[in-house]
Amino acid sequence: MDADCEPALAATLAEARALIPTRAWRGALVDVKLPDGNGCALLPLIRAQCPQIPIIIMTGGDNAGESQAAFPHDASFLTKPFAPGWYTVFRARMFGADAGDALDRALTRIGLSGAERAVFARLAAGDTAERVAGTLGLSVYTVRTHCTRVHRRLGVNSLAGVLGLAAGWFRTPM
Repeated sequence: MDADCEPALAATLAEARALIPTRAWRGALVDVKLPDGNGCALLPLIRAQCPQIPIIIMTGGDNAGESQAAFPHDASFLTKPFAPGWYTVFRARMFGADAGDALDRALTRIGLSGAERAVFARLAAGDTAERVAGTLGLSVYTVRTHCTRVHRRLGVNSLAGVLGLAAGWFRTPM
């Protein structure tokens, strides 16, 4: 663990609200479902304290509303379980490394085309298929077609599976 990156755990909204103003944070992983409410309520507080840090909102369920709540706060939205590659990208963003470049190189090494890498890099950043389509000037159908083709070619059935394959490459020089 890096000396200047001491993690802290808050099990409830109340604990998190008390913890947020205690220091400058490098990043935040926030669960949607907390015992005393929705973790998305913390987003404005986190952004007010630390405007530039990476934030990941995570959930074990299908919470489309929460994914939309994440976007105005420049937070990524992920469903659990997520592959180790997600944390590697998050950690790289916390310390200012070019996580996007590392992900692109990893996805190149597992054989994805330029268009497929662009789609998966945006998805890995937490964008929805609709947002990826708008950002890249593609149709949602094209984004989903890229996903289906890549899943089939790599023998996985999810974005987490693709990133799981890429995760090993993050730990080696590229």
